[in-house]
Amino acid sequence: NTAGRLGSTALYISPSAPRFCTVEGVLYNKDTTVVLMATRGIGNDITMPQSVRRIEENAYASCFNSYTITLGDSVRELGMHILPSTIRNFTIPQSVVHIDGPIYNCYATIFNPTIDPQNMHYYIEDGMVRSINGDTLVMCFGVWSGAKALPEGIRVMCPYVFYNNSTLLRVDLPSTLEEIGDYALAGRNINLV
Repeated sequence: NTAGRLGSTALYISPSAPRFCTVEGVLYNKDTTVVLMATRGIGNDITMPQSVRRIEENAYASCFNSYTITLGDSVRELGMHILPSTIRNFTIPQSVVHIDGPIYNCYATIFNPTIDPQNMHYYIEDGMVRSINGDTLVMCFGVWSGAKALPEGIRVMCPYVFYNNSTLLRVDLPSTLEEIGDYALAGRNINLV
Protein backbone atom coordinates (compact mmCIF):
# COMPACT_ATOMS: atom_id res chain seq x y z
CA ASN A 1 0.00 0.00 0.00
CA THR A 2 1.48 3.33 -1.05
CA ALA A 3 -1.22 5.76 0.11
CA GLY A 4 0.90 7.48 2.74
CA ARG A 5 3.99 7.67 0.55
CA LEU A 6 2.64 9.50 -2.48
CA GLY A 7 1.70 12.67 -0.63
CA SER A 8 0.48 15.30 -3.05
CA THR A 9 1.82 13.55 -6.16
CA ALA A 10 -0.77 13.71 -8.94
CA LEU A 11 -2.07 10.39 -10.20
CA TYR A 12 -2.77 9.68 -13.82
CA ILE A 13 -3.58 6.28 -15.25
CA SER A 14 -3.94 5.90 -18.99
CA PRO A 15 -7.55 5.13 -19.99
CA SER A 16 -6.21 2.08 -21.80
CA ALA A 17 -4.80 0.61 -18.55
CA PRO A 18 -6.53 -2.76 -18.06
CA ARG A 19 -6.80 -2.88 -14.24
CA PHE A 20 -6.87 0.66 -12.79
CA CYS A 21 -8.33 4.12 -13.36
CA THR A 22 -8.21 7.53 -11.69
CA VAL A 23 -11.09 9.90 -11.07
CA GLU A 24 -10.39 13.34 -9.55
CA GLY A 25 -7.13 12.26 -7.87
CA VAL A 26 -8.42 8.93 -6.55
CA LEU A 27 -7.05 5.57 -7.73
CA TYR A 28 -9.68 2.85 -8.28
CA ASN A 29 -9.80 -0.58 -9.79
CA LYS A 30 -11.00 -0.42 -13.41
CA ASP A 31 -14.74 -0.62 -12.67
CA THR A 32 -14.48 1.87 -9.73
CA THR A 33 -15.84 -0.62 -7.19
CA VAL A 34 -12.69 -0.43 -5.01
CA VAL A 35 -10.97 2.74 -3.76
CA LEU A 36 -7.25 1.98 -3.65
CA MET A 37 -5.80 5.35 -2.64
CA ALA A 38 -6.17 9.10 -2.86
CA THR A 39 -3.62 11.90 -2.88
CA ARG A 40 -3.47 14.77 -0.39
CA GLY A 41 -4.70 17.42 -2.78
CA ILE A 42 -8.17 16.02 -3.52
CA GLY A 43 -10.14 18.61 -1.53
CA ASN A 44 -11.94 19.26 1.73
CA ASP A 45 -15.12 17.30 1.12
CA ILE A 46 -15.01 13.85 -0.44
CA THR A 47 -18.04 12.01 -1.77
CA MET A 48 -17.78 8.45 -3.03
CA PRO A 49 -19.17 7.43 -6.40
CA GLN A 50 -22.16 5.09 -6.05
CA SER A 51 -20.16 2.32 -7.73
CA VAL A 52 -17.74 1.94 -4.75
CA ARG A 53 -18.15 -1.31 -2.80
CA ARG A 54 -14.87 -1.41 -0.82
CA ILE A 55 -12.38 1.13 0.52
CA GLU A 56 -8.91 -0.38 0.91
CA GLU A 57 -6.57 0.07 3.88
CA ASN A 58 -5.08 3.58 4.14
CA ALA A 59 -7.02 4.77 1.07
CA TYR A 60 -7.67 8.31 2.36
CA ALA A 61 -5.19 8.32 5.26
CA SER A 62 -2.93 10.96 3.69
CA CYS A 63 -5.76 13.37 2.74
CA PHE A 64 -5.06 15.82 5.57
CA ASN A 65 -6.90 18.65 3.78
CA SER A 66 -10.13 16.67 3.95
CA TYR A 67 -12.70 17.27 6.68
CA THR A 68 -15.68 15.23 5.52
CA ILE A 69 -15.90 11.95 3.69
CA THR A 70 -19.36 10.80 2.64
CA LEU A 71 -19.89 7.18 1.75
CA GLY A 72 -22.53 6.09 -0.72
CA ASP A 73 -25.16 3.47 0.01
CA SER A 74 -23.19 1.01 -2.10
CA VAL A 75 -20.11 0.75 0.20
CA ARG A 76 -20.07 -2.69 1.81
CA GLU A 77 -16.52 -3.08 3.17
CA LEU A 78 -14.13 -0.74 5.00
CA GLY A 79 -10.41 -1.42 5.27
CA MET A 80 -8.37 -0.36 8.28
CA HIS A 81 -6.99 3.16 8.68
CA ILE A 82 -8.96 4.60 5.77
CA LEU A 83 -9.45 8.04 7.32
CA PRO A 84 -6.99 10.90 7.95
CA SER A 85 -6.69 12.38 11.45
CA THR A 86 -8.51 15.53 10.28
CA ILE A 87 -11.89 13.72 10.10
CA ARG A 88 -13.89 14.29 13.29
CA ASN A 89 -17.31 12.93 12.42
CA PHE A 90 -18.00 9.97 10.19
CA THR A 91 -21.08 7.85 9.57
CA ILE A 92 -20.83 4.18 8.76
CA PRO A 93 -23.75 3.62 6.39
CA GLN A 94 -26.43 0.96 6.52
CA SER A 95 -24.81 -0.87 3.59
CA VAL A 96 -21.53 -1.74 5.41
CA VAL A 97 -21.33 -5.45 6.22
CA HIS A 98 -17.60 -5.78 7.02
CA ILE A 99 -15.02 -3.57 8.77
CA ASP A 100 -11.42 -4.84 8.93
CA GLY A 101 -10.57 -2.87 12.10
CA PRO A 102 -10.17 0.76 13.22
CA ILE A 103 -10.97 3.10 10.34
CA TYR A 104 -8.91 6.06 11.56
CA ASN A 105 -5.14 6.20 11.28
CA CYS A 106 -4.28 6.36 15.01
CA TYR A 107 -6.10 5.92 18.29
CA ALA A 108 -8.50 8.85 18.15
CA THR A 109 -9.82 10.64 21.20
CA ILE A 110 -11.62 13.30 19.16
CA PHE A 111 -13.00 11.02 16.47
CA ASN A 112 -16.77 10.61 16.75
CA PRO A 113 -18.14 7.91 14.43
CA THR A 114 -21.80 7.06 14.15
CA ILE A 115 -23.48 4.07 12.58
CA ASP A 116 -26.66 4.35 10.56
CA PRO A 117 -29.41 2.94 12.82
CA GLN A 118 -30.50 0.70 9.93
CA ASN A 119 -27.10 -1.06 9.82
CA MET A 120 -27.73 -4.69 10.76
CA HIS A 121 -24.05 -5.64 11.27
CA TYR A 122 -22.48 -3.15 13.73
CA TYR A 123 -23.41 -0.98 16.69
CA ILE A 124 -21.72 1.50 19.04
CA GLU A 125 -21.82 1.18 22.80
CA ASP A 126 -19.60 2.78 25.45
CA GLY A 127 -17.07 4.06 22.89
CA MET A 128 -16.76 0.67 21.17
CA VAL A 129 -17.79 -0.42 17.69
CA ARG A 130 -18.86 -4.06 17.89
CA SER A 131 -20.40 -6.63 15.60
CA ILE A 132 -24.16 -6.88 15.99
CA ASN A 133 -23.90 -10.07 18.06
CA GLY A 134 -21.30 -8.33 20.26
CA ASP A 135 -18.57 -10.93 19.82
CA THR A 136 -16.15 -8.78 17.75
CA LEU A 137 -14.58 -5.56 19.04
CA VAL A 138 -13.76 -3.61 15.88
CA MET A 139 -12.51 -0.29 17.29
CA CYS A 140 -12.57 1.99 20.30
CA PHE A 141 -12.69 5.77 20.34
CA GLY A 142 -13.03 8.63 22.78
CA VAL A 143 -11.08 9.10 25.97
CA TRP A 144 -10.25 5.73 27.47
CA SER A 145 -7.98 6.35 30.45
CA GLY A 146 -7.02 4.55 33.62
CA ALA A 147 -8.44 1.03 33.71
CA LYS A 148 -11.02 -0.44 31.36
CA ALA A 149 -12.78 -3.79 31.67
CA LEU A 150 -13.90 -5.14 28.31
CA PRO A 151 -17.34 -6.74 28.50
CA GLU A 152 -17.89 -10.49 28.54
CA GLY A 153 -19.02 -11.88 25.20
CA ILE A 154 -16.18 -10.38 23.15
CA ARG A 155 -14.44 -13.26 21.36
CA VAL A 156 -12.38 -11.34 18.78
CA MET A 157 -10.42 -8.11 19.17
CA CYS A 158 -9.53 -6.66 15.76
CA PRO A 159 -5.99 -5.38 15.03
CA TYR A 160 -4.96 -1.94 16.34
CA VAL A 161 -7.98 -1.48 18.67
CA PHE A 162 -5.95 0.39 21.33
CA TYR A 163 -2.89 1.15 19.21
CA ASN A 164 -1.13 4.34 20.32
CA ASN A 165 -3.49 5.01 23.23
CA SER A 166 -1.36 6.91 25.75
CA THR A 167 -3.90 7.30 28.59
CA LEU A 168 -5.19 3.75 29.07
CA LEU A 169 -3.14 2.05 31.78
CA ARG A 170 -4.89 -1.28 32.25
CA VAL A 171 -7.21 -3.50 30.21
CA ASP A 172 -9.15 -6.32 31.87
CA LEU A 173 -9.74 -8.92 29.17
CA PRO A 174 -12.98 -10.94 29.20
CA SER A 175 -12.90 -14.69 29.78
CA THR A 176 -14.65 -15.15 26.42
CA LEU A 177 -11.74 -13.64 24.41
CA GLU A 178 -10.30 -16.13 21.89
CA GLU A 179 -8.42 -13.98 19.36
CA ILE A 180 -6.39 -10.76 19.63
CA GLY A 181 -5.45 -9.00 16.38
CA ASP A 182 -1.99 -7.63 15.64
CA TYR A 183 -1.06 -4.61 17.77
CA ALA A 184 -4.56 -4.56 19.32
CA LEU A 185 -3.10 -3.88 22.76
CA ALA A 186 -0.09 -1.82 21.66
CA GLY A 187 -1.00 1.22 23.72
CA ARG A 188 1.88 3.16 25.17
CA ASN A 189 1.24 2.36 28.84
CA ILE A 190 -1.13 -0.63 28.86
CA ASN A 191 -0.79 -3.45 31.39
CA LEU A 192 -3.00 -6.51 30.95
CA VAL A 193 -5.04 -8.33 33.58
